[in-house]
Amino acid sequence: MGKQFCYQEQIGFTLGGDYSATYGYNALSLFTSVSSSVQSASSAVNYSYLSGSDLISELTSDLCSLTSAFNYSYLPNSDLLSELTSDLSDLRGS
Repeated sequence: MGKQFCYQEQIGFTLGGDYSATYGYNALSLFTSVSSSVQSASSAVNYSYLSGSDLISELTSDLCSLTSAFNYSYLPNSDLLSELTSDLSDLRGS
């Protein structure tokens, strides 16, 4: 049987003194975050889900000192992505 995760469990690893990574999971074992540090540079990505679902509703990031958020919208009663927007720009290509 697979590993049973606790609410907001954090797991990760370190390689030498220069690199580390941490992964977070929620009570439903859904991936909620990843953070890493390479020498003195660090970054993080966080995932939010629609209530009662495994569909991502928002992704926030601070990669390369750029903070951004992506919002996901789905077709009604479906897991098909209908729109992806960002605070950087509309990503539909229009």
